Amino acid sequence: MKKITFIIFSVIICCAVVSHAQLDDLKKALGNIPGMGGTDKNATKYESVNWKPLSKLLPESIDGMESSEIEGGTFKTADPSSPSGQYSYSSVSRTYKSDAKRIKITIMDSGYNQMLMAPFMMAYEYDGPQGYMKSTEVDGHNAKEMVELKGDEVKSAQLMVAVKDRVLLMFEAKKGATMDDLKAQSSKIDYSKIESLIAETETKPVEMDKE
Repeated sequence: MKKITFIIFSVIICCAVVSHAQLDDLKKALGNIPGMGGTDKNATKYESVNWKPLSKLLPESIDGMESSEIEGGTFKTADPSSPSGQYSYSSVSRTYKSDAKRIKITIMDSGYNQMLMAPFMMAYEYDGPQGYMKSTEVDGHNAKEMVELKGDEVKSAQLMVAVKDRVLLMFEAKKGATMDDLKAQSSKIDYSKIESLIAETETKPVEMDKE
């Protein structure tokens, strides 16, 4: 179970930058996992915050580390389980690296699509020889810490922060970066700006562009 949980978290974030066909396949797969039956049929899907203002929340650089180009975008797709028949989501990410460490930051607005938020919302914690997962808080927001161990060595670390059960921030550490590095970066994010961006879309149900 512990390994599956680590994998599910990674797959959920990756789905924000894959094709719509791949996303549909992922949705079907999650529907076969107990407790992850896809989206909430009674929930309204709202227009997600456009990727451009989200990208401005990503640091230009971290401690002089080389930064990659921003990846991601804003996507819309059909969703028969939604009252509007559609949903949208946005995702932006950037990787920062040096010879000593590597950090990746991803910001995803799910538009209240619970399929994308479900793994984060699971009331699940773990502590064992392969690592740990525990609940915490960052700037008053619910968060999860995850560390994967290989023997006594930290193989990877992740810190995930949820804003209003809708926007998910993921900080990933590899190649020498630590959980302390992730916490330092998470504390620099403008969460009040994220809340303002969410508020601007709360009255905008998703509408697909029509020819």
